[in-house]
Amino acid sequence: AGGGHDRRVKTLRLEFFRTYNSICVDRLINVAVGAWGVEDLEVVVRQSSGYDQTRTYSFPHNCLNLRSCLRSLTLGKYCALPPLHNYSILTKLVLHDMSASTPVNVYETVFRDCIRLQVLYLTSCSCAHTTLVVDAPCSHIRELVLEEYSFFVIELRDLPMLVRLACSLTDTSKILFGSVPSLMDTNLSFSLEDDSIVAARWINEFDSFLGMSPTMANLIIRFIGRRTWIGASSPEKKLPHLKRLLVADLPSNWDISWTRGLLMASTFLEVMHIHVPHSETEPDYLRGMNWSKSRNELRHHHLKELVVIGYTQRNIWLLKYVVRVCTSLQRIVLLKDGHVRYIGLWDWRMVGQQTCPWSDDEKMVVRRMMKKFGLRPLPKLIFG
Repeated sequence: AGGGHDRRVKTLRLEFFRTYNSICVDRLINVAVGAWGVEDLEVVVRQSSGYDQTRTYSFPHNCLNLRSCLRSLTLGKYCALPPLHNYSILTKLVLHDMSASTPVNVYETVFRDCIRLQVLYLTSCSCAHTTLVVDAPCSHIRELVLEEYSFFVIELRDLPMLVRLACSLTDTSKILFGSVPSLMDTNLSFSLEDDSIVAARWINEFDSFLGMSPTMANLIIRFIGRRTWIGASSPEKKLPHLKRLLVADLPSNWDISWTRGLLMASTFLEVMHIHVPHSETEPDYLRGMNWSKSRNELRHHHLKELVVIGYTQRNIWLLKYVVRVCTSLQRIVLLKDGHVRYIGLWDWRMVGQQTCPWSDDEKMVVRRMMKKFGLRPLPKLIFG
């Protein structure tokens, strides 16, 4: 690492086996950052047999100075964080597989003291403390990804510049919102156990989440894990700025009228996409269906597009409701099977089959319903 000072490298991924002597690795990192002009650095440490598995590699913090070109840093398992006051030069930080011995204040200080940081990923990060409090009024973080963490509670008390959030939640974890006035794009993945009490508690927490994010314009909701049943529930809170909504991997035995509540909570929603994975067996029960028309039924004046993947005839209740109350509906796409193609974490495309599996009788049932209950002019109808 002593030569090659004229070399120019923008991105470097360094992977090595942990030993008791890391002088050569430290020197290489210092040369790469100081002389080669590396801007994007990833450090991966592998453990070898015969060494203490609890030992970590201490990243050389002396290379993180104002003259450095380093802007993006990724640290993986068996890496120890350098002193955080040296993080002021970074705009992107990725931490994954951090040790359970990492103090919670280390994570909290990243938010508070890394004032130039714009992108932060915490993946499979552990901590002995169960609550992470983010109170960073001076933070410039615009993109935050939280996946497979050990915290039970994440409280985003103050993140004024946060625009994009992706977070995975389980039945034992929750996220609380304080001041996130710039939040626009949100991706929430829920993993639920097969327990009705847990499911009911989740509904209440989700309603609370809706009320905490008034600026959100783009929302992805994904369900992973067991397909426990949840009944219909109209959120008490409103999402006045929501324009695009995807509900993906919706369990086939759920009452799909739950999505009707999301529609009516989002006054200015323009695009609503629903994905139900293909199932070989139909659910033997559906609960909570009460779709009778009310005299005081509210109109929705902004929805332009509805796409449903995994459509079956039992979903005609949702379709009937949408065509009855949505005055600006322009396009309906009903796909019996397909998938969601994700474009990054906050955008997507709905992809159907190459062939159309609809029979003429099935199409006729849908068209007759739309003519009978739909507002004029009728939207364009696409089968797939």
